[in-house]
Amino acid sequence: MIIESQYFPCIAFWAQAYSDRRIEIEAHENYQKRSYRNKCNIYGANGSITLSVPLEKGKNKQMPIKDVRISYVDPWITNHLQSIKSAYGRAAYYEFYWEDIEAIIKKKHHFLYDLNWECLEYFASKLGIELTETLEYNSSYTEGDFRQKIRPRHSFTTSYYTQVFEESMGYQSNMSILDLLFCTGPEMSRILKQPLT
Repeated sequence: MIIESQYFPCIAFWAQAYSDRRIEIEAHENYQKRSYRNKCNIYGANGSITLSVPLEKGKNKQMPIKDVRISYVDPWITNHLQSIKSAYGRAAYYEFYWEDIEAIIKKKHHFLYDLNWECLEYFASKLGIELTETLEYNSSYTEGDFRQKIRPRHSFTTSYYTQVFEESMGYQSNMSILDLLFCTGPEMSRILKQPLT
């Protein structure tokens, strides 16, 4: 599976990665807006919440992904951590994983790619998935090319599992892997084995 770098990617991303047992991250593309490269969706008390990592000015389609810098002008780290805590503080496995996730976000990475790599590395190790990066840019691959295929505007239906606010708000499909982690813990792999629709 070859795919772009993403911030706490959605369940569809990880379901495909789990099926392939490997992820190759596109390390030589240019940054693109309206993607999961710097955002993810979690499930809060009022429904889906988008967490977005702010980037320094100058980001555009001409900038290599590894050169995109994170902005710390606004307190986004505090906002992300508070949102995650509010959304999942009552989740079954929150206490087991909170400190790990908090440490990744609080690290103050300079570059978006480095933050995303640490997010990906954490979940890949939990799921037994090999994680590598491309050595150069290739515009097309004969198989396994998922670049631009898992995006905010593309909807996927992921397998059911119990969510924190499901009783009041209904089931929300294809949230960030954070939702699956805090709600199912070591059962993540069982959910990821199920086919996407």
